[in-house]
Amino acid sequence: MKISFKTDSSEQTEKFGEALSRYLEAGTVITLDGDLGAGKTCLTRGIARGLGAVTPVASPTFTIVNEYEGGRLMLYHFDTYRLSGEDDFYASGLDEYFQKDGCCVIEWGEVIGGALPEETMKMKISGNGDERLFDVVEEGSVGAENIIRAATEAGCTIAYEISFETRTHSETFMPLVHRVMERAKLTHAELDAYAVTVGPGSFTGIRIGLAAVKGMALASGKPCIAVSSTEALARSCENATATAREETIVVPAIDARNNRVFARAVEDDTLKTLIAENAYDADDLAVKIKNIPEIIYGTRRQILVVGSGAEVMKKAFERNKVHINVYCAQGAAITPKGVAETAFAHPELVSARDVKATYCAVSQAERLRKND
Repeated sequence: MKISFKTDSSEQTEKFGEALSRYLEAGTVITLDGDLGAGKTCLTRGIARGLGAVTPVASPTFTIVNEYEGGRLMLYHFDTYRLSGEDDFYASGLDEYFQKDGCCVIEWGEVIGGALPEETMKMKISGNGDERLFDVVEEGSVGAENIIRAATEAGCTIAYEISFETRTHSETFMPLVHRVMERAKLTHAELDAYAVTVGPGSFTGIRIGLAAVKGMALASGKPCIAVSSTEALARSCENATATAREETIVVPAIDARNNRVFARAVEDDTLKTLIAENAYDADDLAVKIKNIPEIIYGTRRQILVVGSGAEVMKKAFERNKVHINVYCAQGAAITPKGVAETAFAHPELVSARDVKATYCAVSQAERLRKND
């Protein structure tokens, strides 16, 4: 499987390393190849921080290997640039580190290619300025899914485009897909699956988007992953308020008109569902949220409403006298990051023929009966 992604800064490169560290085990070997200054040591610094190493990482150029302890795993950081090859590596007894109870990260791994364990994860790093391109040559024991998870957690992107076109979806969607695939240097045959938001949301938007993705999946013989719109919206947003995530409830809300929203309520830190996804009258939902035990007992003291339904919910909270901090982010939208994280959280692969829309909408007849 081909995996390529970009980081936009040294901080994000370190963040990727920190996220990757969560998926490393004793015996993991990772090689990093690229020009001088490509970001190899920067990435290793992030891995060390994620493992909990107590000593700052420095380039091991003049010592071949540095050892970092104090964390979940020992980290052995190699720089094999000055070695003449794998024979030199063996003669120095450095292959013994592969048998130790720790993780090995090797800069200039191509120099000792023949000495590397079979399950080595191999990466090449390139780029100019702040941007870095990572090409995973071999996924090794870490696994493609975990590498992509780490890249997603760090906010790395392969390629994406968000359209604010005023033209219809049917005119803009497929050209957008074509541009993104070209930018990512991928073909549909190289994809593993298509993640697609299935709702709830606009009938027209869901229908057109789902039909287009199902068509691509059927044509390429690939499965789909159905993604909840409200969960993807929740995962697309970050809490930038002064209140801790552990004390916040997030309400992703999509405007459904006539004082209705498609929404759910989740814990900000764990994304545990407190109120299930559905179509709600905004006032009914405000009362439900008001009566959540965590709100009543004060363990959750802030509500963060995100999405196009935020203004509707803000007014509903005011009408129903919800006396708690409420922050509304009306402009929050579903991002590729949110879709990817949701897909990895619920990675069930289904045939494109079996993907169903989740409209959650109450029919007009049902609404009229309720009003009667």
